[in-house]
Amino acid sequence: MHSLIARLLASPKIRGPLVQSANRATTSGASRTKGDKPPKGKPVVVLINVAGVSNFMHEAAHQWLDNLVHDTRRQNAPGQLRADLKVFLDWVGVKTANDIGIQEHEHWACGFEQYLMEGKAPTRALKSEFESFRTQLLSVYGSPTKLGKPITEEIRGVFNRMFATDEEEN
Repeated sequence: MHSLIARLLASPKIRGPLVQSANRATTSGASRTKGDKPPKGKPVVVLINVAGVSNFMHEAAHQWLDNLVHDTRRQNAPGQLRADLKVFLDWVGVKTANDIGIQEHEHWACGFEQYLMEGKAPTRALKSEFESFRTQLLSVYGSPTKLGKPITEEIRGVFNRMFATDEEEN
């Protein structure tokens, strides 16, 4: 498993939103990543044949979006969580969570990769991981523009809150 992914999975702040992850090799040698929902509805990110950190974080972002939508449907969901979902919905141009499709999910996941490519950690404790993300993602994509339009300050705030409370942020 990639050393950065291993460090991330060891961090409760990052591992927490993921229910399960696995690293499996195939005999074909193909390198791919997919997000899947196995029986009993437990999300899983399967990394096949040493998929890169970009693939892992892209697929994890899909799961985090699903978690955001799910958590905002709870009766006692915090106002900030509901506000974060509204920021996302406005950013992708849909009215409700029920309108989220593949295009909106991909926009979120690519936006998350852009966020990581910036290398700006929301807390001092995550500084080295975010610097590593930046280096690795720039080596994959070369430029954040290859992932689409730049993320907004509001979306950056949503992503920051996935890793830290407002009190913990730099």
